[in-house]
This record gives sequence, structure tokens and C-alpha cells, in this order.
Amino acid sequence: MTDLVLYNHFHNGDLFASKGFVLELCRQLEFFDVNIKYLHANHPKVLSDLPVEYAPILSHPVMKLADVHRMKIFMQDDVLYVNTWIGPYISAYTLDEVTCEVDAPGINYQSYQYIWKHIFSEINKLTPWSLQLNDNVWQHVPTIRQDRFPLAWMHAFLNRGAYKFRVLVSNGPVHSGQAYASHNMIHLLLPMIQHSTDVQWIFTANTGCVLPNVVHTGDIIPSNGAICDLNEIGLLSEHCDIIIGRNSGPFLFTNTQRNLADQTKTFIALGKSDGESFPWNLTTPARFYWMSDHDDNKVQSFIETVLHAKHHFT
Repeated sequence: MTDLVLYNHFHNGDLFASKGFVLELCRQLEFFDVNIKYLHANHPKVLSDLPVEYAPILSHPVMKLADVHRMKIFMQDDVLYVNTWIGPYISAYTLDEVTCEVDAPGINYQSYQYIWKHIFSEINKLTPWSLQLNDNVWQHVPTIRQDRFPLAWMHAFLNRGAYKFRVLVSNGPVHSGQAYASHNMIHLLLPMIQHSTDVQWIFTANTGCVLPNVVHTGDIIPSNGAICDLNEIGLLSEHCDIIIGRNSGPFLFTNTQRNLADQTKTFIALGKSDGESFPWNLTTPARFYWMSDHDDNKVQSFIETVLHAKHHFT
């Protein structure tokens, strides 16, 4: 039996971004005698549809080593450790045949592809395995397994009301450096919400807005004592026509394979750089629009322009 320990000290989005690559790793090791454990500091539900054993990151003594969050891939006491956080690898991959020694072109599915190809290669040097990562990035865009989460609440919600469009707005706290944190999304969108009464607006964080066409995910997703609804938000987003959000948290959980492959879907991404949008440099059937979100007035105008042009909001 070989013990493989994956670990990540950082946020939910960091776990989700690498999820498709971790799943591919698990698939290739399925016929080997390998015990795969995943240590992280987030809620156990976040990756509960992966075939790995979860444990809190600080429960493992090796995770208390100095600068272990900056280490990459190493063996200790016959256990293989693989850091899935992109940070230690970010300056050590090649993009468009240019080696990035200092600055990376962005944190996105394309850069994750290059980094995980490197990870597979390094694992092969330390084990008898012959891991191979397919060059098709689309195969590693994350999915969320519907069969692993109770969804009666979602079906009941979707069967209520008849709206022209459903808009999911990721307006919760931003924990990454890829987006500005200053926007009051309800303030920016309120004129459209009040005018477009035939559109349902679903917010991932409470806004205090009480209007018939405004809903908050906290009011429709049962918590069952768990304070993690990111997978449920991602699954709900697959039934929404438009997804608006900043490059963090719940918005990343909507950047699923199913959503991005849906040509009827519109994404509006707000961030500091287009290279920080996860579908960067991918040809997506979904329409994906990006804008720097530093200025509220410009953001408001941009969202209104896209929705007027692409969905004929009036």
C-alpha cells in the first residue's frame, strides 16, 4: 500500500480549480494499491464528491513543518506529499513556449494544465507509476456530481414561478487577490432588478433587498447544520441563464464544465485581469465577458450593456 497525501492550505476556490486534475490523478491510480488522502482547511463538503479521504490539514504532523505550504512534491517516511496549491509552482511552467521565471500570465485553467502536467511528471520520478495528463484542458475543467448532494430543494425552487431569465449573482466576500472587494452588487444592479420584473435575481449573499424577483441562496439551500453551500450554488447555476460574479469563491464554483459548454449561458466576470478568469484562452461555447471591476459606474454600465445586447433586457 502506497500512501499519497494531497494538501492545500488555502481557500475553497483553490481546491475547486484543481479538482479536475485531482480527479484525473485518482482515476489513473484506481488500479494501484494507493491510499489517497486530501488535507485542507475548508469544509469537508467542498470536495466530498472526489474519491479521496478527507482530513483537517492541521491534524497531520507534517503539515506543521515550516514553509510546508511552499513545498511542492516530496517523500517523507515512505509517504508521497503533493501540494495542490498553485502558489509554489506559479513561476515554473511554460505557456505558449515562453518560460515564465518571475511572472505568470494568470491563474486560470490553462495555467493549471501546465502546472499539473509538471506535477504528474515529478510524481513519476518518485514512484513506479507512469502518469500521463491529456493535453485537452476541457477534460480537466471541474464538474460537480449531482448524485452526491440532496437536490430536492433545487427542483422545488425551479418549479416555482415563471421567469424570462434567471440571473445568479456571486456577491459574497472576496478572499482572493484576483478581484476587488469593494462593490455593493445590489446597489449596482437595483435599477435593472426593479425594471426587469420578469427576471429572477439570485444572490449568493444576503443583500437585505426584499423584492418579489430577488432571492438569496441562503433562503433556499438547506444548511442541515453545514455552513458550506458552494457545490449547491454551482449546481443551481447550471439552471441559470446568466452568471455574474467576481473572480473568487462561489463564482468559481459556477465555472463548471457543464456551464462553460452551454452555448445559451452568459458569464460576466469582474476581476483585476482577464488572465485571472479561469476560462482564459479557452474557446467556450458559453459567452464569457470580462471587465476590470475597479470603477462602480463602469461596471454597472458594462453589465447593463451586455444584458441589453445579448438578452434584450429592457
